[in-house]
Amino acid sequence: MRFIPLIILLIFTGCSWLIPAPKKVPSAKNDGYKLNYNSADWKLLKQKQSDYVFQNQNGSTLVINSFCGEFQDEPLPVLAEKTFNGLDDIKNRKESPLTLSNREAFQLEADGSLDGVTINIKVINMRRNNCYYDFLRITPQGVTASQNQPEEMINAVEFLP
Repeated sequence: MRFIPLIILLIFTGCSWLIPAPKKVPSAKNDGYKLNYNSADWKLLKQKQSDYVFQNQNGSTLVINSFCGEFQDEPLPVLAEKTFNGLDDIKNRKESPLTLSNREAFQLEADGSLDGVTINIKVINMRRNNCYYDFLRITPQGVTASQNQPEEMINAVEFLP
């Protein structure tokens, strides 16, 4: 739980929060997708800045964000890279294009430090029906993260027509 302020700071530095405050960007939550994710290991947190935020008792966090009508022009790798703004000493960087729900997607994972705390971040992003989605897993150093996260959460997403 001590990592929650760190994670909130990290989330605010990502590309999803580069949106000017006065402008309310519509989310795809409930209209563009539903999440059917139930796991005893993950607790859903109340967050107004994200569609969903889940925390594991080991300190790991899963986040889903969606923005309709935004982030349509920049390539997915550029948007994924912005999630890493604010991180220092980025190491063990792995990136790859992939396909999710028959759509182009991109995955970027790396270790880095934020305010002296080492973390691992994995972001998978995609676009669908004029909406931009990012799925994040943030894991503190020393915690063994499931390599299937956030993929398990993504598989629990049901995109609506």
